[in-house]
Amino acid sequence: QAARSERPFLVRLQAVRRGGLSHDTNEVALKDAFSQHGDVIQVKVICHPVTGQSKGYGFVKFSSEKDAAAALEKMSDEVLDGKNIRVHFANSG
Repeated sequence: QAARSERPFLVRLQAVRRGGLSHDTNEVALKDAFSQHGDVIQVKVICHPVTGQSKGYGFVKFSSEKDAAAALEKMSDEVLDGKNIRVHFANSG
């Protein structure tokens, strides 16, 4: 079993106001924005299964808790594609 510091950590993203992440925000944009603050190993924008349109939130997985915490601190309330985003640790499990 991996030690706590070696497990990947997820942060969840959503817009602070009205309607969620911008429909223009894609996985490439998320990786570009968040990789400035740590080692990003995976990004996922959650989309509607039929329309493919963003549901307004997503996840960024970091290689360490330290990197995830740095991103959380630096990116909360930042503007991404015209929307203020909220960043917090995702529930594990």
